[in-house]
Amino acid sequence: MGLSPRIVNSAVKRGDEIYTAIRHSKAIHMAAMGGWSPPITSSEQGFVTDTGVFVDRQEAFRIAVECGQFTPKPHSSRNTLFSEDLW
Repeated sequence: MGLSPRIVNSAVKRGDEIYTAIRHSKAIHMAAMGGWSPPITSSEQGFVTDTGVFVDRQEAFRIAVECGQFTPKPHSSRNTLFSEDLW
């Protein structure tokens, strides 16, 4: 059985094109420089795992909690990950 994936970068994805950076703001800037027209929606923002898979903020939250990268505050109902949670 393999190891669980880990989150390695913030990312934005539109179609098959993905831009990654340590913060979403930097990935969004890079996407704009690459020709993306605004707005870059929240549904286009997520993270990339160490296996190279783009995941949305909710899936990233689950992955980060399961592999011990992030521990939510007790009694928090939040279920989305932000780059500031990790870096």
